[in-house]
Amino acid sequence: MNQNNLTVGNDYFTGCRLGTLITSVAYNAFRSCKNLREITLSNTINSIELSAFSYINKTSSGICIVIPKTVTVLSTSVFESSKQFSYIILPNTLNTIQTYACRGCSSLRAVVIPDLVSSLPSSAFDQNYDLQKVAISKNSHLTAIGSSMFSGSKLQSIYIPNTVTSIANAVFSSTKISGIKLPPTLSLIDNYLFTTCRNLREIT
Repeated sequence: MNQNNLTVGNDYFTGCRLGTLITSVAYNAFRSCKNLREITLSNTINSIELSAFSYINKTSSGICIVIPKTVTVLSTSVFESSKQFSYIILPNTLNTIQTYACRGCSSLRAVVIPDLVSSLPSSAFDQNYDLQKVAISKNSHLTAIGSSMFSGSKLQSIYIPNTVTSIANAVFSSTKISGIKLPPTLSLIDNYLFTTCRNLREIT
């Protein structure tokens, strides 16, 4: 695939297995393939470019996609506004998540942030209305959480590691969060962090 191929599918494209000769999924490759039901990525793929799986937005959901360990960057808008993906499995080799990577994935239920990721940029997981669990380990290298990160989700709780020094505006706005422990390393808590968090009972 190359950047001249803007899409590989249409309304009738339902799925495929990308073979071992493919090393990159190009810009907009599967954009708007609204009937996509299955996609398998081989371990020879080392890059997935921006918007590659964006706007796969038929109302049904249930697709699980596993990102290969050979991929280290989750590109800008790679899954933006794709309602079909319930699970996006990120490899522990991933070190960068870019802006809007999974924004508007309204069926996404859970995500594990790999330990090597040092920053979550603005709106990477914004408008994920079914998101209930975000796992961040004590070994995480995370230092910054960007604006509107989990806004509008069903998130009820989250662990923030002691490596985090800044949390930007509206990160938890309109979530179901009921309690949270903020690390002593924080030097910045921005505006509207817990706006419209009606279930919030405790902050320590």
